[in-house]
Amino acid sequence: MVEAFEKTCGRRFPFKITKRRPGDVAICYANALKAKQKLGWRAEKGIEEMCIDSWRWQAENPHGYEQSKTNIESPHLSNSGDFLIKS
Repeated sequence: MVEAFEKTCGRRFPFKITKRRPGDVAICYANALKAKQKLGWRAEKGIEEMCIDSWRWQAENPHGYEQSKTNIESPHLSNSGDFLIKS
């Protein structure tokens, strides 16, 4: 993943491989072959396009999602667990 980001962004990223922390994902796969075989699903974008989209979103949203821009309302659904998000 680091190499894919470096390639698509045209810059190097310093990183260090360390021991796992509590809560870290034990293992992660990026092969969608089983989803294609079992579900007929196929990824529409490759790893480079995904990295570009992710980098662009992060650059446009350096602080992530801001709570102040999103109002969560549930006027008639308060007991159902559903909610309506209005921007």
